[in-house]
Amino acid sequence: MPLEVGKRPERLSHRIRAWQAARACQGRARATRETEWRDRNIAEVRKLISNEEFGEALIKIQALLQANPADVVVRNLETVATDGVHEQEKLERIKQGVKEIRSLVEAKEYREA
Repeated sequence: MPLEVGKRPERLSHRIRAWQAARACQGRARATRETEWRDRNIAEVRKLISNEEFGEALIKIQALLQANPADVVVRNLETVATDGVHEQEKLERIKQGVKEIRSLVEAKEYREA
């Protein structure tokens, strides 16, 4: 029996629909894995920030931004971590200055202090 133009045999049509459904399912599974990866890494970044490990947090944030540069949550975490790094640097400079002043006072070199 010859095929009419524009019509597919029922078995072929069924296979195409099954293939399309499988592809759609794979796409949803991939999106779910990506979302889980993102959520897991965001949780790790938040923990690093709360432990004041800003450098490590920024490394993880860069990986997250490579996957999705427009992610607002990740951008906000980047701002928090960057501010934390600057604050740590500022505190380190202050500690160093206090240490230098103490050493000058202990050496009784008041003019330089």
